[in-house]
Amino acid sequence: MASATEQSFKQKILEEDLCCGICQETFRRPKALPCLHTFCEECLTETANLGDLCCPLCRREVPLPTDG
Repeated sequence: MASATEQSFKQKILEEDLCCGICQETFRRPKALPCLHTFCEECLTETANLGDLCCPLCRREVPLPTDG
């Protein structure tokens, strides 16, 4: 059986893996970009509304679909 410290560490890692790099919250409707970084759909939409979309982590340009 895992110790409390080990469980706490595992929980922290899991929370970090499920955290949006824009809003710093647990993903809500996660969307993966071509670079494989993942963000909340709403966060990406707000970012795209500011102009051309680049991945907030690696800055790779993301082509926006013409149909939304």
